[in-house]
Amino acid sequence: MARLRQFLTDRDVACVVGLPGIGKSTLVASYVIAAEQEARAVNQSMPVLWLNLTKEVELSDIVGSVMALLDVTVPDFAAYTETSLVRLLIERLRERPTILVLDQAENLLSSPKIEPCASWVDSLLQGLRQGVAPSKVLIVSSTVLEASKGLVMPSLTVHGLDPENAVKLLQQRGARGTKSALYEAARRVAGHPYALILVAQAAQSVGSVDLLLSNEELWQGEGEEIATRLLGPIWTSHLNQAEREVLEAFSVLRHPSSIAFVSILSGYPPPTSAAFA
Repeated sequence: MARLRQFLTDRDVACVVGLPGIGKSTLVASYVIAAEQEARAVNQSMPVLWLNLTKEVELSDIVGSVMALLDVTVPDFAAYTETSLVRLLIERLRERPTILVLDQAENLLSSPKIEPCASWVDSLLQGLRQGVAPSKVLIVSSTVLEASKGLVMPSLTVHGLDPENAVKLLQQRGARGTKSALYEAARRVAGHPYALILVAQAAQSVGSVDLLLSNEELWQGEGEEIATRLLGPIWTSHLNQAEREVLEAFSVLRHPSSIAFVSILSGYPPPTSAAFA
């Protein structure tokens, strides 16, 4: 978290970038918790709004959520243009110290082109780039966000584990193999923690990391491509939308929490006793 704190020393808007599951949301959540505690220690309030963005989100959804958090009444959003809505958001964030987290911001980009999927996204990025101090806006994304005029958001990339710790994780998870094979597997998945766990599980099923490395189809490409290939099928093929959103809530918490709290965060009702029968 020290890197993120240092990165935000002279910035009030930042994009935290990295592979899915690499720990971006966990890092930002740790920063938010620390910022709240520091504010309370000096008897100050620090409102926090964490939004999980979808491809269906609209600018009015984001601005409306911020206004509700800050108890600002907006009579009619329909009367605002995109530019005026962005201006309203920036003005209110400048008036009161607030932390706004825009998670899964890659959903704001069109695929396969890495560009804003709607005109308002471009307006929002350009508006935020002008500054919101004393507030902080943290954008969490698997892709660096760039406005149409070539304006790139200041970004901090979250990397995987260093080689030594990556190999330790493989060994802790039961992976066996030669030292060179363990380091090679760690290098190929760019130290991605979840990918390393999957590698360890797969290595156990085939006998060793050395044998796993001989699977040329699995290891086509380098680093991020391999990690994504290992994680992608499980995320997209074995989990439905509700399961993904609940797991995303857990990935932010990373500590024991009540079912009720997870339910509120994920937006899904808590399971009944019949679900565990």
